[in-house]
Amino acid sequence: VQTKHYALILMDNVMPRMTGVEATKKIRSDDRGRGRTGTVIFGLTGNALSEDVNEFKESGCDEVLTKPLSSPKLVEYMLTHGINIPKPPVKK
Repeated sequence: VQTKHYALILMDNVMPRMTGVEATKKIRSDDRGRGRTGTVIFGLTGNALSEDVNEFKESGCDEVLTKPLSSPKLVEYMLTHGINIPKPPVKK
């Protein structure tokens, strides 16, 4: 994420080297240091406890989605945050 700008990051909370909360805080800090804004981060968790959701939101996630995640729900949140969804190519 340091050298490229992404329109959307899907951030799982359980990862091998750091949690999604830690990674989100780092991304937000790096973005502020570079004067960048606008990277949308959706936190993904299998745990819907309000404490976990709140921790993810406080770390800088724009949305917190619970797994399993459905495609329609992901598209809904993407559109809410102004992320354009490319149309699939037409098969001939």
